[in-house]
Amino acid sequence: MTAPVTAATQAPPRRLSAEALAVMERFPPRPVPASWAATAADRFTVMRRMLAPPFVPEGAGIRDWRKLSMLKILDWLELHPGATWQQRWDACGAETDRTADWRDQMLASLKAAGNYGTWAGELRRRLGTGLAQLIGGDVVTALVGIDTIRLNPGAKILYNLICSRSVPEAIEKSGGIPVRSQVGHSFIKKTMRDEDIPFGGEHSGHFYFKRNWFADSGMIALMQCLNVFSRASGPVSSVIAPIDNRARSGEVNSEVKDIPQTLQKLQDHFKGAKIDLLDGVTIQYHDWWMNVRPSNTEPLLRLNVEGDSTDVMERHRDEALAIIRG
Repeated sequence: MTAPVTAATQAPPRRLSAEALAVMERFPPRPVPASWAATAADRFTVMRRMLAPPFVPEGAGIRDWRKLSMLKILDWLELHPGATWQQRWDACGAETDRTADWRDQMLASLKAAGNYGTWAGELRRRLGTGLAQLIGGDVVTALVGIDTIRLNPGAKILYNLICSRSVPEAIEKSGGIPVRSQVGHSFIKKTMRDEDIPFGGEHSGHFYFKRNWFADSGMIALMQCLNVFSRASGPVSSVIAPIDNRARSGEVNSEVKDIPQTLQKLQDHFKGAKIDLLDGVTIQYHDWWMNVRPSNTEPLLRLNVEGDSTDVMERHRDEALAIIRG
């Protein structure tokens, strides 16, 4: 438990030096615009832009799914109030619900509006096909690990236990040694120092480098990802695909009154699994795994599930949530 912050314990406001004030006066920060013109474009303009270079994916099938995905996303956003696409996105609530997947929310809204379609199940899996790709922190960890091993053959690479199983697989395939860690920079930095590990990454997008005094640097991680992409013979998607090849739930938070009892219930329910208690409870089977760990600041349990397929992941995610939420 941390002590309450009082006026006496608060840090004094930071005072800038005369040199810093002079620089800020010479180079004032740009004002944040209230809106962007592109978010007010009509459907036709949005579709034309998103289906044009440099966003044109390889393969007619991928292009078709991309077009369909874009159309259905726009259909969904138009169900919400707002004069721009950004306002409609804000109104849909996808960013405020910490327990929901926006894709499930989208398909439920389309179904209620009678715009579901017979291919909706396949659409969920393919939402975002061929679009600008968001690369998760665990995939970046694998990419930086691959490049680090190229520079340091046989190196140890640290990853936290929420990362995809594909991360240690990619590290081993590249000739490195994967080291599994608890979540949190204090644990990671200590392990890296103790074991002389040149790089460590977290699923949450924090990347630590020995050559950067074990501090976090997204810029170094970006440069090393670009090293990997520049050496590839195909598009970025072809580099990502072998690593980002499993279905992940993302972090699902649940308010729980008795956290120790709930964790024990999960262990009892999945007693045939391989279970470890490195950070919360990790339950592993051959085709899926999950980790449930308590928040350090709130009465929450944080659930992460990964499966070899979306169906496997969703089935066991729902099974775990039924136990957690009672």
